[in-house]
Amino acid sequence: MSTCRSGGCISREASPSATISPPQVPLFDGALRLSVNAFAIDDGHEITLIDTGSSNAWHPTMGLLPQALSEARIAVDRIRTVAFTHTHLDHIHGLIRADGRDGFPQLSRLLVPRAELDMFRSVARLSRFHDERNLWTLDSS
Repeated sequence: MSTCRSGGCISREASPSATISPPQVPLFDGALRLSVNAFAIDDGHEITLIDTGSSNAWHPTMGLLPQALSEARIAVDRIRTVAFTHTHLDHIHGLIRADGRDGFPQLSRLLVPRAELDMFRSVARLSRFHDERNLWTLDSS
């Protein structure tokens, strides 16, 4: 079973040169609303999470993944694998909760795209995950 959960959203002012017209994309108070999502794959034994959101590293309306997982009755201690689609801050910072604790205390495998490993390792906030023996890389092919 898989579940999509929202980690929050941000609003950005709509650009007059945007290629998407307002009838195609709803505006909220004149701004585009962009959501940040994570996907949970449950094999009945453990859960793999695709992306982790931004925690408190970006925008105040972000960092809602822990609540969203709780609402979906997904226990964070069942999440053993996290895979990143890419290493932008709104995908990786949820490894650490706003209070500084590990977001997924039973994490045993962290999958990072090989082409983005250096970028991931450059994020000081996530330094405790940089040289983990459980850090794996993914090829893009």
